[in-house]
Amino acid sequence: MLPLSDFVVLLSPPTPETYKMFGRREFSKMKQSANFVNVSHGCLVDHDALVSALEDGTIGAAGLDVSDSEPLPQDHKLLTLPNVVLAPHIGTCTSLACLQMLQVVVENIEAVLNNKPMAAEVPLPNQKDF
Repeated sequence: MLPLSDFVVLLSPPTPETYKMFGRREFSKMKQSANFVNVSHGCLVDHDALVSALEDGTIGAAGLDVSDSEPLPQDHKLLTLPNVVLAPHIGTCTSLACLQMLQVVVENIEAVLNNKPMAAEVPLPNQKDF
């Protein structure tokens, strides 16, 4: 699919299996005109490989709402590349989405204060911290 795609959008959870799932090999399979978009988790991408692919024309551009380090260090190469669009991890921040997230937070706080289970509780597996 990578050689045929104009846009590759990465939407995957962070797990040991998906850690740095996009690297030199994956970028080399993409079209030179392809756009890579990551709106999931920064740890899924080898950012050194991404920088190389963008600099040498292996891929055309990247749009990133997440990075392996947030915020990126001020001297990070991704901040200087003309074919990169960066967002400060706000891809879901529409007015409606923010209102809905706030409502879930309020409901969870009320549940904890009343010794009740949280409706939106997500049990975390015992995983390596990404």
